[in-house]
Amino acid sequence: MVTAPPAPKLDPKAQAEADARAAFKNPGGMWMPRQLALPLHVSAMQAMGTKFDLKALTDPLADPLNAVVSLGGCTGSFVSAEGLVITNHHCAQGALASLGR
Repeated sequence: MVTAPPAPKLDPKAQAEADARAAFKNPGGMWMPRQLALPLHVSAMQAMGTKFDLKALTDPLADPLNAVVSLGGCTGSFVSAEGLVITNHHCAQGALASLGR
């Protein structure tokens, strides 16, 4: 019988972040960007290893959220200065079909 080797040990900080991610329970639903600055979310994200200030995600008119576009029930993001949008195919399917008519 072959026994799998033990998993490599993570450094204590990486282990704490991995434990925080494993313990996180997503309550579901949709959150407004401004809610990301609530202490509950800030502490949870920091525990999981977030390195940037979450206030950067609270203003939909500032970077990086100003790159998010609405596609009639779906979302996408601008990924180039020329206006290239990345999204799921089904989100753009209606618009693509109307162009072919």
